[in-house]
Amino acid sequence: MGTCFLLLLLLRNAIVRAGAVAAVAAWVVVAGGLLLTLGMTIPAQGSGASASGAASPSAAAPRATTAVVPAGPKVEKLAVGLGLDRDQRILNPTSTLKPDTPEIFLSLEVHDVPQETAVQIVWVYLETGDSISGPVQTVSDDQRLGFSLTRPTRGWPVGSYKAVVLLNNAQIAAADFSVRQ
Repeated sequence: MGTCFLLLLLLRNAIVRAGAVAAVAAWVVVAGGLLLTLGMTIPAQGSGASASGAASPSAAAPRATTAVVPAGPKVEKLAVGLGLDRDQRILNPTSTLKPDTPEIFLSLEVHDVPQETAVQIVWVYLETGDSISGPVQTVSDDQRLGFSLTRPTRGWPVGSYKAVVLLNNAQIAAADFSVRQ
């Protein structure tokens, strides 16, 4: 919005140098552009005032606006736990695991994904920044997915972790969890 206002002001200054009549026209253009930039409209003659010239109650009422949210891939119902059911829903959800937990599971739902979207989980140990990239699953529709990571030989190091969800190599979500004694 600030950029539009600056451009309108520069346009007005250029026209002002042309003379007084052009200056009035420039102010009309700037005002109209500013109103459009702010999403306002000038009511048609007679549409906002009564016969006495006072504004009608409907003219003072705020206008409803509809925001258009661009469609795009979404990740929902992201959860960490101790298992998955046959529908890839998390079993025994938890955000705190023990060092001897045999396997960590992650469940999520993807929505509004383009055809052949690559979904991958990168498991990150936040204490050192070490990470492990899991296998890629390819999806073409709304779907629930399950992922897992098996325990290292010496157990899970105590500390904080993050499971980062990548869609076509772009981070879209993450789940935090920890390992405690």
